[in-house]
Amino acid sequence: MSDLKISDRVCEGNVPGLERTRFFPRQLVTPDDLTQDQIYFRDKHRRHNRMLHGWGVVCGARVKPGKERCDLVVESGYILGPYGDEIVIPDDVSFNACKQDLDGNAYSACGEPSDPWCRDVRAERRPNQVYYLAVRYDECRSRPVTAHAGECGCSEPGCEYSRIRDSFTLKLLSELPESYRDMRMPNVTNLFRCSDGRPCPPCPDDPWVILADLTMGADGAVEVIDCYAHRRYVVSFTGFYFMCRPDYRQKEIGAIAGTYRPMMVDLRAQAENVTAARSVSVRVASGEWAALPAHFTVQPGETVSSFLVREGDRPYYDTSADETYTLKELYSLAGVRPDTVLYSDQDALTPLEGLKLRVADMRVVSEGLAGLLDEDGLQRLEKNYLGAPDATAELPAVNLRGLSASSRLGKAVGRSSIAEIAAQPVEEFVKTAVSAAPAREKTAIETQARELWNSAKRVVRLGSTWKAG
Repeated sequence: MSDLKISDRVCEGNVPGLERTRFFPRQLVTPDDLTQDQIYFRDKHRRHNRMLHGWGVVCGARVKPGKERCDLVVESGYILGPYGDEIVIPDDVSFNACKQDLDGNAYSACGEPSDPWCRDVRAERRPNQVYYLAVRYDECRSRPVTAHAGECGCSEPGCEYSRIRDSFTLKLLSELPESYRDMRMPNVTNLFRCSDGRPCPPCPDDPWVILADLTMGADGAVEVIDCYAHRRYVVSFTGFYFMCRPDYRQKEIGAIAGTYRPMMVDLRAQAENVTAARSVSVRVASGEWAALPAHFTVQPGETVSSFLVREGDRPYYDTSADETYTLKELYSLAGVRPDTVLYSDQDALTPLEGLKLRVADMRVVSEGLAGLLDEDGLQRLEKNYLGAPDATAELPAVNLRGLSASSRLGKAVGRSSIAEIAAQPVEEFVKTAVSAAPAREKTAIETQARELWNSAKRVVRLGSTWKAG
């Protein structure tokens, strides 16, 4: 039994407001109150589908010839209706195009339509005229139960359906629905236009989604099935995905087979599916040796700095540590000067040969140094030393955080490096710093000088600890 009731509120005003039930103590609850929340969430879901995804065939629902010339088979599929309803065809359906009345009866998954004359309907078909096999959302009442009589108890128990099942109806149309009259492929660039706003789409005037155009022969049988002319598809991302490539998980796979070997995987090359022409051996975080593939090329005569502008963010995955490093970090780890001139690919690889990949340790040290240096110092470290932690002590002391080169202490420090400040005994440095200061400023400068000396000492200690490790 079919009972199609599409909620008019789905399309009212294009972006309707919906109501959900609010229960309160001692409320008299009626069937309408209990049903309202179903209506709320169903209409909300319809609106989401219609506004965000549109409508049409999502997948499946192909139409193909059946055993007889009038028979068609509609394969299982998933469709979004014009009002936002989900139309699910769970199994292949046989449809007789000769027996379907163009003006009335249609195939309903709820059951065969009733015919008041108790005979098959065989509508006449005009040869060479195009008809349209369409589907719409439908509902079936199911699971009848006994309904008790009213309060007076005078009536016999009746019967009510306790469930409503989502279903569908297939029908042969002799005319195109209004929404199919002017079908033109949308311009994809319109998805990204915002200059003139984006109006909400109007609600379609009918519930039908066309699956195929059919052309009949002289005997009324189906001659041509066209699944392209008016078949409208919904954009779907169900076939698109990304993967954490199996290569990255070789630790687990190899451990089972007893053949695990650490690897350095160039993620960019993996995505481009290219093979490295050469490689160097490096010692990964686990202490084992692994091959570092080189997929990059050098422009003869360029510096390391210009080379890293092009290749510095190339990511390498260490399977033994489950960590990703950039090529720039590896060069920083190797202590390569950015002004080094490269003449060949081998020149770019040589500094990395035998390198111990302590990138995680370097990141910890660099984070500590970032709290001790000002922005100018960090930029200078990056530009002149590729951020290598052990080079920080060579920076001017005025690059320590909290010290201005134009201040009295900054002028006293002059061009001294951080290492030179840290190499002095603290009392000697403080005495020198306050010697030329006015009496009223000596106490403040002394405090600032001690803080500066402590910062310089911490920078040197971090750099030397990193270098020794």
